[in-house]
Amino acid sequence: MTTMSSSTSSPSSSSASSSSGVDATGAVLERIGSDAPARDSRPVGADDRAVVAVVSDMDAAQDAVERLIAAGIGTDHVSIVGKDAQSARRVNGFVTIGSIAGQSAAAGAWIGGVFGLLMGTALLFVPGAGPLIVLGPLAAAAVGAAEGGLLGGAVAVLLGHFVEDDERQRYEQFVRDGCCLIVVHGDEQEVARARQLLDEAGTIETRRQDTYRGPGPRIGPIHLVREGMQVADAAGSEIGKVVLVKMGDPEAVTVEHDPDAEPYLPGELAERLLRTGFIKIDRKGLLKPDVYAAADEIDAVDRNLVRLSVPVDRLATEAKSA
Repeated sequence: MTTMSSSTSSPSSSSASSSSGVDATGAVLERIGSDAPARDSRPVGADDRAVVAVVSDMDAAQDAVERLIAAGIGTDHVSIVGKDAQSARRVNGFVTIGSIAGQSAAAGAWIGGVFGLLMGTALLFVPGAGPLIVLGPLAAAAVGAAEGGLLGGAVAVLLGHFVEDDERQRYEQFVRDGCCLIVVHGDEQEVARARQLLDEAGTIETRRQDTYRGPGPRIGPIHLVREGMQVADAAGSEIGKVVLVKMGDPEAVTVEHDPDAEPYLPGELAERLLRTGFIKIDRKGLLKPDVYAAADEIDAVDRNLVRLSVPVDRLATEAKSA
């Protein structure tokens, strides 16, 4: 196998930079690299075919990708998603192939050899999953996930626009257990050939994902919201102020909601908000009940104003007083 150096596989490595900050959970975050992959929440097109394979680890992923490239599958149609189990760094953001090796030796191990041929690299830390590395076209979707303050369900967001929900959760668990995903998209001939090659590589499973093309899950910038901020609904009307910010918990789907704890909502709705994250809004007006907005209902945060993507009458109303 021919090994490519990181300095030759990126247009620029001299502009790499590192900055740090603190998110709403108190975790230290680093942002590495200034040449990010272009943000694209839908790198798999509506007319594309796709196949997703699960392999046991990074070595198996490299073997499978070598087979694909040797057979002529385009490197710009191949992505890999997996955990960087060696890295202790808490990273939320993106890096480029040119900057990653100099900034993180553990992460740099992913970029050597054939992986250096894939277009785009993203590295982000996901509580509950750990450091997650994305190589190839899906790295652009990872940039959107990081900018959205994603704190769980990262794999589901990356695959969400072309894989149905029940399948996303399975793939999420595979990655959490230490497996890697290989995603190939393109026309029917290319994807059919890729599936055959992946089957021959001895994957844990290989499945076509051709039927679903949808918006996928979206996580709003909840990490920018602070208590006391004013809130406006989709019509632009100020409806109240934030009194509680709760980040999402990817494990909440398996945890029974305590009816005596926030959010004060019926069980199924409460569990959804615990998974996505939510804010509680103290409505303007003495007799108006408080309401909840899910993280995916937050459109933008502009200085001291939280803008929602839904009208106020679409928000969940508190079912009991605290």
